[in-house]
Amino acid sequence: MKSFLRIIIVTILLTPTAASAATLSTAEFLALEKKWPELAEKSEALRVEGRVASASSKLIKLRNCPLPFRPAGAAFDEKRQPAGRVEITGVLQRRAGELVFVVTELREMPDDAQVYALKQSAIDAGDPADWYDLAAWAEQRGTFYDDRSLLAKATEARRRGLSVERQSAAGDPAGLVALAKKAKGFGLAELEYELLHESLRVRFEQLRADAKSNLRPLIDDIRLLLSGAQQPLDTWPMDVAARYAAEPLAVYNRADETSRPVLDRIFLAEAQLTAIERLADSEGANGDGIADQIMAVLPERRDLAERYREREIAFHLEHITSSTRAEALKLATRLEATDRADEAKRALTKWLAAHEATQRTEGPSGLVVVAEDYVAVLGDKAAAARLLVEALAANPESTTIPDKLRQLGYVKVDGEWITKQEADTRPVEPIVQAMREGRVVLNMSPEQVRKTLGVPDRIARAASTSQIHEAWIYGARSGLVVHFLRYSAREQEKSRVVGVAKLR
Repeated sequence: MKSFLRIIIVTILLTPTAASAATLSTAEFLALEKKWPELAEKSEALRVEGRVASASSKLIKLRNCPLPFRPAGAAFDEKRQPAGRVEITGVLQRRAGELVFVVTELREMPDDAQVYALKQSAIDAGDPADWYDLAAWAEQRGTFYDDRSLLAKATEARRRGLSVERQSAAGDPAGLVALAKKAKGFGLAELEYELLHESLRVRFEQLRADAKSNLRPLIDDIRLLLSGAQQPLDTWPMDVAARYAAEPLAVYNRADETSRPVLDRIFLAEAQLTAIERLADSEGANGDGIADQIMAVLPERRDLAERYREREIAFHLEHITSSTRAEALKLATRLEATDRADEAKRALTKWLAAHEATQRTEGPSGLVVVAEDYVAVLGDKAAAARLLVEALAANPESTTIPDKLRQLGYVKVDGEWITKQEADTRPVEPIVQAMREGRVVLNMSPEQVRKTLGVPDRIARAASTSQIHEAWIYGARSGLVVHFLRYSAREQEKSRVVGVAKLR
C-alpha cells in the first residue's frame, strides 16, 4: 500500500498537466506581486501551489497570500473542499475592480512532510550537496510557513550532510575546522564545537607523538576555540577526566552543553601537562619547578603539583650525603613545615655524618667546622664536644678549642672534658675535693700540694738510712708546714703527706 501511495504521489509531483506554466510556490508567486496587474492584462496562465488557509464554495485563501482565489464558474465543487496543500491553475483577472486569481483547475497535493520524505529517498546519501539542497528547500518552506517540524528536518538534513563530510575530513585538522565554520553558519553550535574539538584532538595526538614538538600554539587555540577551557574548576573531576582520557571524542560528542565546558578544561589541562611534564627530571630533581608551572596554569591540579614536590623531596633525601649545607637545611625546613620533624632530623644527621667524613681529611680544623655544624644544624652539643675533644687531642696547643668546649658548657675534670652538670654530680675523691677547696690532706703527692698551695717558701730535709723527710714551709701565705715522707732519694714523686702543722 505504501509503495502504491508513493507511486501516486511521485506521479502527481512529476507528471506535467496540460498547461505548460511552471508551478510557483506561494512565496515565489508573492515575489511577483508587482507584476500581477501586467499578468492580469495578458491573461497569462499561472500555476501556484501552497497551503490552504481557508476554503468555501466561492473562495479559497492560501496561507500568507492576500490574493483571493475564486472559481471560474459559479462555485467550487462542494464535494471536494480542499485542505492541506493544493496546486491551483488559472489566470489573474480584475473583477469589480478587484484583482483575483480565477481558478480553472484545482488539485490536492502531498503535504510537505511527504514531499520531504520523497526528496530524501531520491538523493544520494553519500553526497553532502544533496543533503544541503534538501535542507535549503525544507528551510525555505519551514520559514515561510513557520513550520517548526519542517525547520527541524532542515537542521537534520544539514547534520546528515556535515556527517558525510566529517567522515571524509577525519584526521584532517584543517578540513574539520572548515566544517566547524560551516556548522556555525548553519546555526549548529553544538556540532561546531564537536568539530573544533575533534580538530584540536587530531593536532594534539600528532604533537604528543613527537617529544620535541611545540605544543604552545595548540594550547593557545584550545583556550581560544573551546569556551570552557579557560575556566578553572573548583575541584578536579577525577572520574570524568578518566573517562575522557579513555574515549575523548566519544565522551565529548555525547556530552551536553553543561558538561562540555568541564571537558574543555580537562582537554586544556591534558595538553598543558604534556608540555610541562616533558621538562620533568626523571629522578624528580626539578619537582618544585614543575609544580610551580602546574599551579600557574592549573590551580585545580594542586594534587599533581604536590606529587611533584614530593618527588623532589624524595630526590634530595636520596642524595642527602652529596648535598650542600644550604640544600640540606632547605630540605629540613620543608619537612618540618609538613609535620615531618623526625624525618628532617634523620636527614640532617645523615648529612652531618657524610660532612664529618669529608672534613676529617682537613685535620683538627675540619673537625672544628663539623662540630660547629652539629650545634648550628642539630643543636647536638654532645656530638660537637666529641669532635672538639678529638681535635684538641690532635692539636693540644690550641687555645681556641678549649674555649669552644667551655662555650658548650663543658669543664675539664681530672684531664677529662665533661659537662658542668656531670661534674657537679660526679663523686669526688677526698684528695680532689680538698684540692678544689685549697686544703692539704694526708697522702697528697708533692704535685697535688703544689697545685693546691703553690711552690713552698722553703724546704727542710732530714734523712736516715731508710727514710727521707721533707718539710715544705708556707710561712708568708698560709703559715702551714707540710710534712712529706719517702723511702727513696731518687723517687721524689713517691713522697706522700704524712702531716700538716700550723706555724706558731
